[in-house]
Amino acid sequence: NNVEGQSVEFLCDSGACRSAMSSGVKLPRSQNSILIKTADGQTTRSSLSKPVWEDDPVTGLEKRISLVIAPDCPLNLLGRDLMSVLKISIVPIKDGMKAVRVAEDCCYLHDPTGVYYSLQVSVEANLVETELVMRTLRPVLNNTARNEMD
Repeated sequence: NNVEGQSVEFLCDSGACRSAMSSGVKLPRSQNSILIKTADGQTTRSSLSKPVWEDDPVTGLEKRISLVIAPDCPLNLLGRDLMSVLKISIVPIKDGMKAVRVAEDCCYLHDPTGVYYSLQVSVEANLVETELVMRTLRPVLNNTARNEMD
């Protein structure tokens, strides 16, 4: 991919919400920053760049975007924000994972609500407990879904 017209290598990271640059192009810093939770669980504050052009020279798809400036990150990371715009998906293959370009609009970026739900019910949990948990969560989940449609 290119950042401000310069070729830059990225690792596609489906676990990263935002794309991050550690090297390759000197990015103009904005006055904005963001809290980042890294893969090892550490939370740090990182600067954001002023909006820069990022494009895929193969497809011609491009976006003006603020990147996370992450000098301590070992690699430049292409996060879900740009993967969706550039129509790049990660798919499983025999020996691991592979980044591929997709032709259809099958990549969607959802604006996070800031609230995430995870239901972990053990296999041994009895049906009464499971039903109680679901009765408790169903109104919350339905309300969240309604709010996302507005």
